Amino acid sequence: MARTPEELLAEALDLPADARARIAESLISSLDEAADETDPATLEREWLAEVSRRAAEIDRGAVRTIPAAEVFRAAHEELRIIRSRRVSGG
Repeated sequence: MARTPEELLAEALDLPADARARIAESLISSLDEAADETDPATLEREWLAEVSRRAAEIDRGAVRTIPAAEVFRAAHEELRIIRSRRVSGG
């Protein structure tokens, strides 16, 4: 009988770290291979549809845009906090 994804995950998490790493690498590689096989014209259509959807959300005020400077400032602050935790051991 086939196991559920949850059962497979639970079993995989019980493996040693090196075995989990090999499994993770294989799974990620399989996703990359599938993405590489996608037709470029299909990808272009999908990206254009996504851009159109996001632009429409902005136009109707459904989402709030954030200036790049603000995004970078927040990201740098978050990194500073993470690094200080590592240094302090917290």
